[in-house]
Amino acid sequence: MQRIIQITIGGQVIPIEERAYDELNKYITSLEIQFAGEAGKDEII
Repeated sequence: MQRIIQITIGGQVIPIEERAYDELNKYITSLEIQFAGEAGKDEII
C-alpha cells in the first residue's frame, strides 16, 4: 500500500496516493514548460 498525500486543488482537499501525486506533478511541470512564454501562464495552469 502506498503512502497517501493530501493535495489542495481549487480549495478542495483531495487525498491521493504517492504515485498519483508523482504523475500529477509531472503533468503540471509539462504544462509549465509548454506555457513558459505565454502571458497569463499562471491563470492557464
